[in-house]
Amino acid sequence: MEKDHKHYDVFISHASEDKDSFVRPLANMLEQTGLKVWYDEFSLRLGDSLSASIDKGIMDSRYGILILSPHFLNKNWTDYEYRSLHRFENFLRFQQTR
Repeated sequence: MEKDHKHYDVFISHASEDKDSFVRPLANMLEQTGLKVWYDEFSLRLGDSLSASIDKGIMDSRYGILILSPHFLNKNWTDYEYRSLHRFENFLRFQQTR
């Protein structure tokens, strides 16, 4: 496996309240254009560890998309995803400079 291989093109971080109005249509559109999308409804399975699945999805994605909304800003899981995206970005940046 090559060093920079990623399984997903994008990881979508969002609040569940924004799924119907914006996020699900966006995720479907991105997939229809040929992108591989980590989106909870596509990627999570019953019994999965939520934090482990999110961390793996972020690490396996080339880019992260944050859907910022009032709901996003007031949730714990979205804060976890934001911090994980930031942490992994800094980790990857550190690894690339070594």
